[in-house]
This record gives sequence, structure tokens and C-alpha cells, in this order.
Amino acid sequence: MLSEEEKKAIEDLKDFKSISILYGNTFIMFLEQLKKYQEATDTALNLITKLQKENEEKDNQIEEALDLIFEFGGIDGAHHKAWVIDQIVRKLTKDKYDEWVKNYVYDKETGDTYSWDKGIAP
Repeated sequence: MLSEEEKKAIEDLKDFKSISILYGNTFIMFLEQLKKYQEATDTALNLITKLQKENEEKDNQIEEALDLIFEFGGIDGAHHKAWVIDQIVRKLTKDKYDEWVKNYVYDKETGDTYSWDKGIAP
């Protein structure tokens, strides 16, 4: 037994068949263009969703970094502050932390080298 929605879909397909017979290749070309438009729309919507997710992740990273500053930033001692900075860099760079530190330690333009202090947790 077909649902009402399924019955309507069958009727719609019959209507499309009638229209395609009546208008021939023009209608078929229109449907092909409609399909391309739908694919482009789907791609655009997927991109929007991806960008929204990336923005949410960035917002979370920033919030986590600010929370670290709020909680530990006021603790005395350069070694503790270095730890806070290191933790912030970790939050903001995620899986690119090692690459970021490598680039910080060695300046490609000048050839200078620097140290990276991970500090001591308070």
C-alpha cells in the first residue's frame, strides 16, 4: 500500500513525463540544468556548513585560550607565565603546535635561532 506522499510522487513523475513528451528536448535540457543547479546549491550549502563548523572551532579555541589566561595569567613567576603562553599556543595551533614551535625556534629569513620555553605548570 502506497502512502499519500508516494502516490503524489508517482503523479508528479507522470506529469513530468507528459511535459517532456509535449516539450521534448527543451524540457529534458531544462531538467539537466536544474540538476546542475541543485548540485551547485548542495555544494554551496556544504561549504557554508563547513565554514560554520570551522568558525565554531576557532571560537572554542579562543575561548579556551582566554580561560587559561583568566585562570593562570596572574600567577607570579616567569616560568609560570611561560607555561601559560605555551598552553595558549597549544590551544590555538592544535595539531600544528610542533610546526609552529619549529618555525618560532628557527627564523628562515635571518637564520637566527631562538629557544622555546614550555615553562612550569603553576
